[in-house]
Amino acid sequence: MTVTPEVLPADDRPTITAPFNDQRTVFERMVAIVGELPAIGKTQRNTQQNFMFRGHDDVMNALNPLLAKHGVIIVPDVLERITGERVTGNNKTMYEVNLHVAFTFYGAAGDSFTASGWGEGTDMGDKSTSKAMTMAFKYVVAQTFALATAEVSDADAITPEDTTRSAAPSGGSRPESRPRRERGEFDPGKDLLPAAIAVRGEDDAVHLQRVAGEYAPGANWTEVYRTLAQAVFGTDEPGTPAQWGEWWKRLANAIVRAQDIAESTEFIETSVLEDAFAWAFKGAVVALGAAEPEAEPEA
Repeated sequence: MTVTPEVLPADDRPTITAPFNDQRTVFERMVAIVGELPAIGKTQRNTQQNFMFRGHDDVMNALNPLLAKHGVIIVPDVLERITGERVTGNNKTMYEVNLHVAFTFYGAAGDSFTASGWGEGTDMGDKSTSKAMTMAFKYVVAQTFALATAEVSDADAITPEDTTRSAAPSGGSRPESRPRRERGEFDPGKDLLPAAIAVRGEDDAVHLQRVAGEYAPGANWTEVYRTLAQAVFGTDEPGTPAQWGEWWKRLANAIVRAQDIAESTEFIETSVLEDAFAWAFKGAVVALGAAEPEAEPEA
């Protein structure tokens, strides 16, 4: 995210009627808003991929009154739009849109600064662009206002390791170092393979599950994740921060182990991925369906 201060000439500044007459700069108004913003918890659940997230409406409901109170408006400007299509396991077309959006924050006097960020949206209809815009807005606002969450996380729930690297999505390159094979002391619920991603937040969790989904797009992932949780915790999903930390480590290790066995990050046989899940999730038996490699483009 980039932040670019800007002050418009007096004749070009928009006219904004503040709720009171003051001469504060836009930065002073922003600081006041940050000071009054309540914590916004991740209270909504993605039922398909089983993760909690902070809803757009939750952010707006908390932020909108404070923007009005302190005389700040936010104006979006799409800088770049990238589109693509994917075919699901049910042979349906999924439309993907990535937007790079600049958001200009104006104070009541017309002074401003700009922050930009990316948003990604996928949909089978006509909603992918609006989803991408919503995501870009939500994350730029979260970073700009340093939104706090309502959760009190257990510091021991997740242990970041300096040597970890993200599992590459489709088309990505393999790290030069090979992940170590399991040894007597290695526990996929406590340790991380060298190439496994350390999940530190929502973005990491979404990325990790997106990588898994790309290898088996036809799988019923809700049922798969339920089976994996039952094998480890005896419940349909992790129930505590410590269990969620263990869950993400097991998932990250399973993906990297499958990539290592397949010697590929682009295509992995579902049987290989199923075996990797069994290794990481205490013998869990899941059915992911058949996977087909992408067809080579015609010359």
